[in-house]
Amino acid sequence: MKQKKVIIINDNSVSLYGGRKQEIKYTLTGIPYVNHYSRRYRLDYFLSAHNMVWNAGNPWKDLGFDGFNSDSFFSGLLIKFDDNDESARVYTYIT
Repeated sequence: MKQKKVIIINDNSVSLYGGRKQEIKYTLTGIPYVNHYSRRYRLDYFLSAHNMVWNAGNPWKDLGFDGFNSDSFFSGLLIKFDDNDESARVYTYIT
């Protein structure tokens, strides 16, 4: 994985990898998903960064991301939808 960029959140450095544009595809039952590094991720697995009831003060929203999915305490996925909602950019983050 090639490092995309490093950002600072609350005095902690976060490395972002990936960011390639991925087409949003659908399963036979109509469930939307994206492929990221040969893995399929359903869009309903991502938590919305815009939900201020459950995610008040979420730093991902301030950085322009639309959703996140944590694999562990230190890593996970970030998603940013394009304007047409037919594609998205998926990033891996590691703190």
